[in-house]
Amino acid sequence: MSVVTFRKRAHAPRSLRFRIAQGEPAAMSSSVTQRLRFALLPLAAVVAIACGNAASTGITQTVPDATTDTTETTTSESSLAPAGARSFYTFDQSGGGGLVRVDPDNGQVDEILDVEGSVYAMDQAAGHLWLGTDTGSVLRVDPAAGSTVAEIAAPSSEGLFDVSAGQDATWVLYGIPGAGTSLVQIDAASNTAGAPIAAAEGLSFFDVEAGADGVWLVGSSPEMATTLYAVDPATGALTDQKIQMVVDAIDSGDGAVWLAGSIFPDGMTGVPGVAKFDPATKELTTIEIPAEAGSIAVGSGGVWAVAGTGPDGTTLYRIDPATGQVAATIPLGDAEGGAVKVSTGAGAVWVTTAGGASYAVDPADNTVAGEADSMGTLGLFFPES
Repeated sequence: MSVVTFRKRAHAPRSLRFRIAQGEPAAMSSSVTQRLRFALLPLAAVVAIACGNAASTGITQTVPDATTDTTETTTSESSLAPAGARSFYTFDQSGGGGLVRVDPDNGQVDEILDVEGSVYAMDQAAGHLWLGTDTGSVLRVDPAAGSTVAEIAAPSSEGLFDVSAGQDATWVLYGIPGAGTSLVQIDAASNTAGAPIAAAEGLSFFDVEAGADGVWLVGSSPEMATTLYAVDPATGALTDQKIQMVVDAIDSGDGAVWLAGSIFPDGMTGVPGVAKFDPATKELTTIEIPAEAGSIAVGSGGVWAVAGTGPDGTTLYRIDPATGQVAATIPLGDAEGGAVKVSTGAGAVWVTTAGGASYAVDPADNTVAGEADSMGTLGLFFPES
């Protein structure tokens, strides 16, 4: 057991910083970091200290305008989850790569499970963690019991680089993004892996997303540098959706697939943007944003895209899924590197950067509720309620 150590920042009294006491982990290569599904080590402890139990507080809210941002002071109710609903799991690299639970209410860190080797990708579904390891095998872990439910041997000799867990199956990408790649389905009922689905010659897979509305794959195509494929879970067949966009990040929810990258509003010149793909109509609706987002997440009442090197540094953009418009622009600080990750959970929006900064954003008022030091590049997980 260890304890997270807190300290206040004199120049930002509402923000708190923390780090795991054991030390700093080894950094992963930037080529791997760009495609990881997990974020950059734990933010969980920020919630309890910064926001308490959803108390009503006076806050300064950034309100976006069509041309400039203005600010106004309002009073609102914090949406962050109360004590007892905030248990988070991550990896303690300095302690040998074990899975740990961070208690955000008292800062305690408890080891849950020893994991041999390194974990390259992680996702969750139905209360279980799915961990993609450096050997290519996938571990199914019950974090509540602190035990491994199953270990699925690598069905491919290539390295593993992405994992996305759905309710009925978990999908894994093997190979090297931009080169030879394959997609593997693991059946959640039997914990068995199907035969690898190889990308066609000259094509490559980059990211996989298993959601309630289907399984989606970002890959290259003869016409576009990247495109969106629908995956038939029964047969593994891929259908090119032929979107006109260069995709850097993907997430899904509420009946749509959301993409971040470069859009082509005039048909010729690419600009930074976010797009909503409707699986029913095959329609792609695009929204221009000031900087290219490296990560996107659906949840906590919005669609969230984060740019690591925006005009004002690291910036989080909130998209209203109903209107398809930018509802808020949230500056997070100086750019500390291009690699960024956004995720949602426990009533908050969480952003981490490769430069070592981590932020908790309260979606009730679009303000930064807490700030933390990141330890490195591995692991942030919000369990489902």
